[in-house]
Amino acid sequence: PGASPSAAPSALPGASPAISPSASPSASPSAAPTTASPSASPTIWRYTPTAKQELEAALTAWDTDATAAAAVYGAVGSWDVTRVTSYAHLFPNGFNLQVYSYEALETFNEPLAGWQTGAVTTMYAMFRHTAAFNQPVPSDTSGVTLSMSSMFESCTAFNQPLSFDVSQVKQMTAMFYGADSLDDCNKRAIYSSLSVNSAWDPEYQWAL
Repeated sequence: PGASPSAAPSALPGASPAISPSASPSASPSAAPTTASPSASPTIWRYTPTAKQELEAALTAWDTDATAAAAVYGAVGSWDVTRVTSYAHLFPNGFNLQVYSYEALETFNEPLAGWQTGAVTTMYAMFRHTAAFNQPVPSDTSGVTLSMSSMFESCTAFNQPLSFDVSQVKQMTAMFYGADSLDDCNKRAIYSSLSVNSAWDPEYQWAL
């Protein structure tokens, strides 16, 4: 018998598996790191005497042992002295009853130009007998209404230019008595600045 050829298997092609593309990971961008607010600048401690006696004690300590005093008070020029209003006998401080005179800080020689002295009303004999001192001094004398007499008396090493507001100063006698190291240039500068006040001591005719 004629065998009919077997029909070719109609194999349905297998459907390709429907692979849904995996969703791209939608990684939400991580939040930008929060910027840390800058930390506040550290507060710099400054020695702040509240009375003249405290300032005198610190200066005496410095004159006795500058290294030890610096560890306690910091550099002299950085002190906050705005609460002290009288600088009379500031450096020749500590009255000695035995010799009936003020003890001088004879070795003191630190720059003081950074001191804020607008509240000071008197600088009488401020540096008297501070023999080694030859540094820039505070320039704000706008509040001095009393005296600058003997301010640099016997400051034998002092040779600095000065420019002070002396418009309200009442006494200026012997201001530079014994300050023999002042050169002619600084004398002229001092005279130009200070002699505008009628209280200027006529002993110091330094115009020429």
